[in-house]
Formats: sequence, C-alpha cells, structure tokens
Amino acid sequence: MLCAEAENKSYDYWFSEKIEFIEIALIFSQYNANLILQESDELINQCKDNDSYYLDRVILLKYKLLKQSENQNEADEFLFSYIDCDGVREYIVKKYTEEKNYDKAERLCLDKLKEKDSSYIWNDLLSEIYEKSRQFEKQLDIELNELLTGRAKKYDKVKILMQKLGLWGNEYNSLLLKLSNKLSPHAFGKILESEGEYEKLFDLVKKNRYLLDGYFKIIVRKFPKETYIMYSDYIIENAKTAYSRNQYAVLCKKIGDLYNYGGKTEAMQTADFLKREYPRKSALCDEIDKISKRFK
Repeated sequence: MLCAEAENKSYDYWFSEKIEFIEIALIFSQYNANLILQESDELINQCKDNDSYYLDRVILLKYKLLKQSENQNEADEFLFSYIDCDGVREYIVKKYTEEKNYDKAERLCLDKLKEKDSSYIWNDLLSEIYEKSRQFEKQLDIELNELLTGRAKKYDKVKILMQKLGLWGNEYNSLLLKLSNKLSPHAFGKILESEGEYEKLFDLVKKNRYLLDGYFKIIVRKFPKETYIMYSDYIIENAKTAYSRNQYAVLCKKIGDLYNYGGKTEAMQTADFLKREYPRKSALCDEIDKISKRFK
C-alpha cells in the first residue's frame, strides 16, 4: 500500500514525501522487498532526471534495504557505484571511521579535497578521523588551516590541540597576529574578549568604530576616558544618517549608556551638541529631552 502511494502521480515532484513512504515501507521489507527495491530504483531515476538533491537519500535507502535482505556484497557494490555523490561518500567515510578503517576514510576525504571548490565538510571529517586515530599533529594542521581561512569557530579546537601538543605558550601571540589579518574584526573581537586581551580589543575597536555597539560596555571598564570620547564621537557620527524616530531612540539609548557607565559629562555634552546641530529634527530633540530628564 505504501509503495502504491509512492507511485501516485500527485507526488511526482514531491520527492521528500515519496521517500518517506519508502522509508516506512522499509520497516516491513521482509514482506515486500522486491516491490520496495523496484520503487527505490524508479525513484533514483527520477531524482537523476530532475537533478534532485534527494538522490543521496534514495541511494542510502536502497542500500539499507539490500543490507536487510542479507545481500551485503551486492549492497556494498551498489553503494560504491555512487561514491561520486557527496552524501554517499560522506556516509562511507563515516562508516570507515566507525570501523577504524582510518586509512580508507582519509583517502576518500583527501581525494575530494583535490577538487576545486570542495566543501569544508571534508576537512571536518578528516579532523574527526585524525582525532579518533590520535594523529593530533595532522588534526591541528586541518583545524588551523580552517581557522586561518575564516572559520572563527575553529579557534577553541585549535587552542585545545595546541595545548595538548605543548605549543600554546610559544604560538599564542603569533596566532593572534595571524588571526588579526585573517578574520573579520567582529570574529577577531570575540576571540580577544574570550582571552581577556582588552588592550588589543580596545585597539581593534578604535580602528573599527562600529564594534562599539558590541564592546562599549566591556572596554569602557578598562579604558574609561578614551572610550567616553570615542563613544560620543560615534554617536554624533551616527546622527548624520539618522532620519526616523526609531533611529533617534537608538541614538539616545547610546547617550544613556554613555551616562550610565560614567561618562556623564560627555553624555550631556553630546545631547546638547545634537540639539544645537539639528534644531529642525523635532523628533530627535524630543527623544533627547526624554533621555536628558534621567540625567542627575
């Protein structure tokens, strides 16, 4: 019945639903294995014809059916005939890794990485292979390369591996220098914050003033006087491109933060300057009056 439903013409281009019918039927494959195999073959051809990304899923579906039918050799031969499909190759790599067949898993990843514009997933799989096979130097090479190509989330892994290999103390400052040129200011700022590198973070914010939106409350505790002036200038600069009440409210919230974090004089001076500079922006003046009432 489920296979018959999968053949319904109304699902011709609804591959996800057709696959789900076959997956459910797979549970009862001992009763209708030949029928399910036939349907999965038809679905594979449909996916090929329509260049569907569901192809990998259907291939793995048939592979599982062949395994359940105790045709392991036939199942493996079928699976490897589609090894050029990324999802299938990924499945085989994970299968080899689980079986501790690390050399074959590594080769499948390295071959894929030779291709132009290969996905980062092959580096991630390689890293997992090296970790499980305790090849930590190779794993560090992979993770460090990924970090230096912009994947900032790899920083924690690189740090752990460098510490494990006894490299962290000697390489830390050199690594930060490299990252300052490889990562976006926003991503690099997060790393500096996590490491407590507040002076470097302050210098980064000075060069990229928009980072004040995220780091004002952090650097102001370490460098109050310089930050008060910088934040005041940032608010005044933002006012040049503010034209709605919502934008004015955001500006005034920044003035309030400046006041609340100790820059009382700078906050009041900023508010006064904006009222003088934009007397015709009545909504801005109104928002400034609201925030000024909180000043004591």
